[in-house]
Amino acid sequence: TLNIKLTGEMSYDNAGLGIAGGCDFNGDGEKDFIVGARGENSETGAVYIRYGPVNSSSSLSTANVKLTGETIGDYVGASIANVDLNSDGLCDIIISAYLADYTVSTAGRVYVIYGLGY
Repeated sequence: TLNIKLTGEMSYDNAGLGIAGGCDFNGDGEKDFIVGARGENSETGAVYIRYGPVNSSSSLSTANVKLTGETIGDYVGASIANVDLNSDGLCDIIISAYLADYTVSTAGRVYVIYGLGY
């Protein structure tokens, strides 16, 4: 039996392709959960952060934080990692946008969001 189910906001969001968690992003002492939805908004992509404890099923529309890609086709959130990069005791999030167009077509981009950044 499933204990908790977090569901994408719209059809074709591809929610859950990238996931991370098990560390404290917002400094409240609880473990937080991060979900990527690379198909959100015409494949712009999005990353959702649910502050812990995560103990009930819901739509990702109720997430505490939603970060979106910059342009259509970026695929933000296809891959997510979390680690304490700056040794402050908080979870930092690394987010890929592997098809982002910046200096050249589909060059890709990686974003780092430090804990307590939102």
